[in-house]
Amino acid sequence: MSGGYVLALHSHVVAQGPAPTVDQKGVPASDADPTTVTTEMASPPDSPETAHVGLEDNTNDPNSLLGVTWRSYRVAGLVFRPRVSSVGYSRSGGCIYHSSGSTAEVFNANLNLPYGSTIQGVRLYYNDTSLSNSTAWVTKYDLYGNIEQEWSVSSNGESGFGFTTTYFTDTVDYESFSYVLNWRPVVSGSTMQLCGMRVFYTPPPLFGAFLPAVQKP
Repeated sequence: MSGGYVLALHSHVVAQGPAPTVDQKGVPASDADPTTVTTEMASPPDSPETAHVGLEDNTNDPNSLLGVTWRSYRVAGLVFRPRVSSVGYSRSGGCIYHSSGSTAEVFNANLNLPYGSTIQGVRLYYNDTSLSNSTAWVTKYDLYGNIEQEWSVSSNGESGFGFTTTYFTDTVDYESFSYVLNWRPVVSGSTMQLCGMRVFYTPPPLFGAFLPAVQKP
């Protein structure tokens, strides 16, 4: 993977302004938006129940552009936990839902990507049959706990099982920042379920991973 390919991918996905949100059918939110992501860039839907924690190669995913293959990091919904003990939760298979306490409280999970990777976007998998939309987002904190930046995505009310994706770019730098996945249910009960989140990324250049350490004599 050369630097030229990465630059081409970046310029195609986020030309100017914020990246758009793509709905569960891979349709851009606004065809008039110059930053619209084409349907070819949206990966195919996959069963939320099969989502798992770990790194995944998506070599057959149409998120491959100009020879650059995106990878993804998945976290199943059942991994998420509320930030406060006063909030209760239940699960249904690999999904989780709010059962008691404030629905404004946040559930979260760690995001662990290879150092130097470039995040390309985040996808929310859900089972939403309510009249409202839940919200998920990636938070980037500095080393003192201050929010550096956030990127959000929402569920689609009353649609049942589905997913929504938002695309953006950011380089993973653990020397200066930490990264967390968040979800706010808004609704209590099984009509609003978090089934998983998927973070798309391109790994750091391969040559960096294989260079031997240089030590002074």
